[in-house]
Amino acid sequence: MQNEIGSEYWIIDPTDQHHSNVVPEWLKKWPNIVLTSSGRGAISLAIESVTDKIKSKTALLPAYCCHTMIDPFIKSGFEVFFYDIQKDGLLVDINSVEKYLNSNIGILLHMGYFGFDTNRNIEHLLAKFKNQGTSIIEDVTHTLFSDFSRNKNNDFFVASIRKWMGIPSGGFCASKVDIKVSTKSDEEFGNLRLKALKKKSEFIKTGDDNLKSKFLDLFRSAEAVLDKKPEPYQIDEISLSILNQTAVENLIAKRRENYTYLAQFLSKNIKLKLAFQELPENVCPLFLPLYVKGNRDELQRKLIENKIYAPVHWPRANHVNYSIYSGSNCILENIISIPIDQRYSLAEMDRIAYIIRDYK
Repeated sequence: MQNEIGSEYWIIDPTDQHHSNVVPEWLKKWPNIVLTSSGRGAISLAIESVTDKIKSKTALLPAYCCHTMIDPFIKSGFEVFFYDIQKDGLLVDINSVEKYLNSNIGILLHMGYFGFDTNRNIEHLLAKFKNQGTSIIEDVTHTLFSDFSRNKNNDFFVASIRKWMGIPSGGFCASKVDIKVSTKSDEEFGNLRLKALKKKSEFIKTGDDNLKSKFLDLFRSAEAVLDKKPEPYQIDEISLSILNQTAVENLIAKRRENYTYLAQFLSKNIKLKLAFQELPENVCPLFLPLYVKGNRDELQRKLIENKIYAPVHWPRANHVNYSIYSGSNCILENIISIPIDQRYSLAEMDRIAYIIRDYK
């Protein structure tokens, strides 16, 4: 029986928990880091840290983003504006950012996509916003393990670590200045996620399909809890212990190997286009994003039929009028994310290539 590829992670229990109160070495490169239970909690913490200092409760975000990045701003009473992302290379659309200069923007959030340095073309603009008193947040979720320099104008870095591995909770907020450490814990979210991760692990080991609906329901319940409570709760001890025992070098090497191997096969299909034609040495990919020149939903269904779960990033956010953001709309309409993460070997990449190579 073939195991599924993609979808939610499962948990690998830590061998010990003696590091449960220690920030992992590989995360210490981020200044004054505070570990949170989630990425949106990290964003909420950054917002809390600057709300009384910014010139207006307005925020400028990429139109191509997850609704969970927007929600903390809305719930904090911000008016949110958006800028576009280009289809080619997923670079920031310069003109759509420039028009907000001199608009009294309180916070500007930017990010790279899928591990790549796609926000590198706005360094000069960030400097201008910073000079006008805007606080700058970089969401490094997608580029967490990539090794390129970050913009010197950033005031905060935020991330959701659980997008990369099987942990019950995990995010962070970092800044050049000290951040108030959250002492609140949210056991409900972490416990639900832990139960879900363990059920998924049992499913992977046994292949018992009866477990699938159970772990999926638990994951959904955990997300529902997080939707209601996006505050900056602290990370749980099990997750922190797992982070301390994560072999970061292996994670990066495996993802790069899988990406490179699979890309050479998928690039031969004229109905598909790699969103990024090359994998720079300093990039650790989150997924392998593909533009589908045809019926993306049909390809996704075909993959699901073969137990390969390739997500679409992201569901459309209610707060964004995509009709005026042509680049972001095109990305949302046509890109599918192929899993290439550290759970899998080249044998799984062969399975994916076999299914996709004949897509017409």
